[in-house]
Amino acid sequence: MRPTETQRAALNDLQSASSKAIAAMSTACKAEMPTTTKSELEMMDNRLEIMSQAVKTLRPAFDAFYASLDSKQQQRLDVFGPRHRSWRW
Repeated sequence: MRPTETQRAALNDLQSASSKAIAAMSTACKAEMPTTTKSELEMMDNRLEIMSQAVKTLRPAFDAFYASLDSKQQQRLDVFGPRHRSWRW
């Protein structure tokens, strides 16, 4: 994508936010299996909350980086978006 110096700073911020989000999710999402239905629901609720917080950490940095790109760079980045990963709408 060949980012400019300004874009590289925004990309570094995005990488930092991504690392923070991954660390938070790794810490909160333990591998232990719940032993009751209630504890399973609590675990699921906790994981969803952590994932929501991760998105809130990541989103502003992504938006700033994306906004710094020109239209051709955005198109190149969008190639790796949801359609590429077979997400369903």
